[in-house]
Parts: sequence; structure tokens; C-alpha cells
Amino acid sequence: MRVCKTCSEEKSLSEFHKNGDGWRTDCKQCAKTAQAIRRAKKDPTEHDYGRKDVPEGFRIKGVTQLLGSDGSIKSQHVKTEREPETKQDPKVAFTAMTAALCEPYRGSIKPRARTAEHVDEDLIAVIPIGDLHHGLITHAEEVGETWDYRNSEECLFDAVDGLLDAAPPARECLIGNVGDFLHSDNSKSQTSKGTPLDTQGPRFSVMLTCIRMLRRCIDRALENHELVTVITCTGNHDGESSLWLRLCLSLAYENEPRVVIRTEDHKIHYHRFGKCFFAWTHGDTGKLADVPLVMAVDRPHDWAETEHRKVFSGHIHHTTVKEMPGAVCQTYRSLSKGDKWHNWSQYRSDRDLVLELWHREYGHIQTFTHGIKRILARQSS
Repeated sequence: MRVCKTCSEEKSLSEFHKNGDGWRTDCKQCAKTAQAIRRAKKDPTEHDYGRKDVPEGFRIKGVTQLLGSDGSIKSQHVKTEREPETKQDPKVAFTAMTAALCEPYRGSIKPRARTAEHVDEDLIAVIPIGDLHHGLITHAEEVGETWDYRNSEECLFDAVDGLLDAAPPARECLIGNVGDFLHSDNSKSQTSKGTPLDTQGPRFSVMLTCIRMLRRCIDRALENHELVTVITCTGNHDGESSLWLRLCLSLAYENEPRVVIRTEDHKIHYHRFGKCFFAWTHGDTGKLADVPLVMAVDRPHDWAETEHRKVFSGHIHHTTVKEMPGAVCQTYRSLSKGDKWHNWSQYRSDRDLVLELWHREYGHIQTFTHGIKRILARQSS
């Protein structure tokens, strides 16, 4: 027999739980009652546990209590966490974000009327914009030249104006961004994979100037050409940014029939002009020399019906031209200054922007080049 210290009744040992080599001091019935009391005191529906003191936007995550033998609370610790955000459809959220980004510039840069008296129906002007890395910042003490997003904006405008003034007015213009138009992909100054970068902020200003830059190039092209098509490739620095950039431009020109913004989320983009067939890709995935075969597989009819084919690419920041069976593969230079990593790695590529003139029947017929040294000299004078 044993006396329970809770109810003071004498009961047989079978009415007590074992505790190691001995027996508990309270009987099974009293222990069950105490457990029920503890559970009731932890029930969120029965107690607020100091909810009035929980900050706005937070909720109770858990409660730790020390209870006496009679079930009374000796001490209590309330743990909190942030309230979870309301789940929203990612596509709806992305559309709302791009609309907000476009709104400050919607209508502020009006598409210009075509001023060219005559356009050649058989020509297309192709402007491949090499890796611009907009938002990159460099210092003269490190790389020999100070560079920021204002320099990239001014140099791109100067180069596009010079090329369009020099080239004859073709009916169509194809502006192709070969990827890495933005230097970083997030507010942490990182690439899509998380590599840290030297960037200039704030991030929102870089994003807005990025949209303004491309809108300025498109509107300038409308002065010389009846139709302007824009391709934005996905790079390794701007994997996510390239997507919202395409969507922002499509919203900005949704009511302009003379502008076509390609919004498909592909790694390789295609464009057909007569007997000319173009492929656009950044060049960071797969071998560039394999793209002609991919072109033939993806677009067999375009491949069979054309004679002049080219792959436009970037990524390596210098010019390479390789003629493969069926197509020419070319990488293009960047306008921006190389950062500290590229400088210390002994990369010394020149910088320029080109405009290629293609004939729908005879293919590539002429190239115009605008060098960065001429632009910088003009700006400093």
C-alpha cells in the first residue's frame, strides 16, 4: 500500500506509476487529472497567453510553461513569429510588378513618327547589343577607368544614334540584347547563381534607367524604320531580370503596332527575314558551335527555306567569328568597362557597338561600327 501525496488516499501499488526503481508519489488518477489541466492551460482557444502584448504582424509560435503539482502556472514563456504573407498567384504578382515599373515611363517617351522619306523593303538593320552589364561600377584606381550606370546609358544612346544616322533606312530593325544587359540579378548585388558583384545602387534606379535606355533605343529606331523588333536574351547575370525586362517593354508598347517585343521565355530566340535566319542566345549554356544544329532541329522549315544563317551571342565580351556548316556563329563586344575581376584576370577586349545590314535575298551586305573610344573622347571634350 502507498499514500498519494496529492489526494492523501491510501492505495495499492498497482494504482501508481513506476519511477525508475521506485514509484511515483501521486497516483495514476491524480497524474491523469494534472495532465488534463496542463493540456487545458496550453489550449490556444482557451487562453490568449498574452496575445495583447504580441506586436502587430506577429503571431504566437509556441508556449513554454512550468506548472506546479496542482496544475498552476509557475512561469511561462511565449514565443512569437511573423505572420505569413498571404499567398498570391506568382503570375498575377509579376504582372502587377511590371505594370508598376512601367508606369513612371508610360507615355513620357512618345514613339516618334518615321522621318525617313524612303525605306528599303529588302533591308533589315540588326543591332546586337553586347553584354552591357548595366549597374556595374568601376574605379580608376582599380581598372584605370571610372564607370557607372550613367556612363553606360550615355554611351549606348550615343552609339545607337551614330549607327542609325550612318546606316541607310531599312524597313525593319532588329534590336537584339544578347544577355547580361543588367550586371546583377537582385538587390544583394549578385548574379543569378549568387556570385557577389561590384554594383551601383539603388537597385530600383538601375532598373528604371534600364527600361528607359531600351525605350530610348526603340523610339530612336522608329525614326528610321517602319517596324522594330526587340529580342532580350537571358544571361547568367540577369536570369530573372531579363524576364521582367521583356514584360515591362511589352506593357510599354502594347498599343504600338510598329513595335514587336518578343516575350517568350526561351534560351534561344529565332527571327526570320526572307532567306535570312537568325538565332540569338547568350552563350553560357552549351557550346556555341552546336547552335546551328539546334536551329535545324527547332525550326526545320525555316532552316530548309533559308540560305543565310547566323548565331548572335555574347558572354565572353570579345569578338569571335566561326563559320560552321550552315551558319556563322559570332560573339560581340561589350560597351561597358570590365570590372576588377576581369581586369585582374588580364582581359583587355576592345569595346564597340555595331549595326549589320542584311538583305532578304543576299544576306549580310554591310557592317557599321561605333567605337567606345570615340564616344568617351566626345563626352570628355
